[in-house]
Amino acid sequence: MIIPNETQPTGSVRAETVEVANGGELVIFFEKLCCGRQTAGKSEIPLLAVLRDTMGDNDVENNRLRQVWVFTYASPSPAQRIAAGVPFFYHRSGLDSGSSTRPPHPVLDMARPTQSLWSGIAFSAVQSQVLDPIGSLARLTTHSYGGNLGEYRRTHVAEVLDILTRNPAQVTGALAPAELESLVGRLELSSKLLGGLTGDESLPSVYSGALERRMQNRGHNWELLRQTAEENGLYFEPLRLDAAPDSFGVIWVAQKAAEGEGHHAFDGQFLHIANPFSDTRIRSWKEYSQVWTLDGQGVRVPDGTDGGVPVKMIPLAVYALDYPGVPLLLIDFRDASHPQRSEIGLRAANDITTSVLGLTTFGNLGYFAAKTGFLFIHKRHGAATDRLARRNAFIALRHAIATGYSLDAGLSRGLESRIERLDLDPVEKSWTQEVRAAWRQYEALIKYAAAPSGLAKTIERDRVGEYRAATESPLKRMVAAVLHPHAASSAGQLTELSERRRLAWSKRQRTDLPYEGASVQVAASPSASSAEIRAGGPAQ
Repeated sequence: MIIPNETQPTGSVRAETVEVANGGELVIFFEKLCCGRQTAGKSEIPLLAVLRDTMGDNDVENNRLRQVWVFTYASPSPAQRIAAGVPFFYHRSGLDSGSSTRPPHPVLDMARPTQSLWSGIAFSAVQSQVLDPIGSLARLTTHSYGGNLGEYRRTHVAEVLDILTRNPAQVTGALAPAELESLVGRLELSSKLLGGLTGDESLPSVYSGALERRMQNRGHNWELLRQTAEENGLYFEPLRLDAAPDSFGVIWVAQKAAEGEGHHAFDGQFLHIANPFSDTRIRSWKEYSQVWTLDGQGVRVPDGTDGGVPVKMIPLAVYALDYPGVPLLLIDFRDASHPQRSEIGLRAANDITTSVLGLTTFGNLGYFAAKTGFLFIHKRHGAATDRLARRNAFIALRHAIATGYSLDAGLSRGLESRIERLDLDPVEKSWTQEVRAAWRQYEALIKYAAAPSGLAKTIERDRVGEYRAATESPLKRMVAAVLHPHAASSAGQLTELSERRRLAWSKRQRTDLPYEGASVQVAASPSASSAEIRAGGPAQ
């Protein structure tokens, strides 16, 4: 039975709860789609599902989160896997993940975070000791295959993480604050090779650290981009997206400034775009533009202000502000293929050095020193050197455009046509394919939850494993798993397990209490554009 969450605040994200036999429930999150991005009549997209073992009662102290599903991530089809292994294939293949009705694979088991740790270590060992010595062709194929598939999974986990941390008020109506901290912490650590070794007691600090890093990156890049724009006679405005109001910014130029006579100083170190003041395309611009009202000092003022002059403003570029270190160029309105060429160049250089030449940072100290030094200097000069973070920014912008209502139609179309050029992962799907795949997986999971041999058995198996882990040695657990693979929990074991969970909950509550005299500092998110700064700041 599906129970709408009545305590959920109104907004772009909503939750529903699906009861599961044997004392469990699925908490499922959806996000609204923009009217122009709806697919097959669907007005929203399923994002995430979390299985919560409630022990069949209303006591929150003995609840435990278990499996986590990300619906925008679908297990690649055989054709997608073949495309993933093609060397130097830097383009979306257009292949779908198929129409399988099998239940989707969870991306994480909250109670067994080390489940994928050993397979990851084993794969890395086989790659370095067996496959790499064979030759460049083997290295190219296996590195491409593993890199593309791993990047595809991590990117869509990061996509959901961005939504969870951006809308905590909308999420905590369905998940308790402690559950949200644990969920976000585990998802953050799932992209790290040894992240599964982190204990549950450290998850709140992982959660708060992730939020702090995002806020620091956003605030730093916001101010850096605003100052750089002003120094170059340009205008910085936030990209007003409902789903990500502070994560992206747009640089504009006044057309009349580009039509002026004489040399105009321009420093593109952090902007990474060509000088707009010497670009003849600006003077005859026919694509999307806006008309602003500027006063005598070039400050944007409300339309109809005395002394204001209407000026045609042309968008130059869109930047991601959550990228660590520097604003990341995502869209160049004058040269749509510019970010794509830069990304292909970075990937090709990495593939040539690692896969063709066989140089690795662990096996070649000289190469390690040279690469580290080059990347440090390159980053200090404003280059974006983190491939996964670059891809996460692209996915976040694509998602925000598809779920945002605040952009006007002309700007939205211009962004959509250009952002798709950055899709260089052959495993990745188009937005339409992604929505369809998400709904297919949601429907398959709902059927699996209702089946007698579905999630009810999963809950029972997990309880048995949890009880054995708490009361038996590893050797006994191994023997029991072989001799009694389908063992069920007794009433006494369930009672003891419930008490253990309550005790663990009480310990976490005491650990999370702030010490006496502790002070909390809250940093406000950036909200002022360059035009507002010039005018003396945003209205209070």
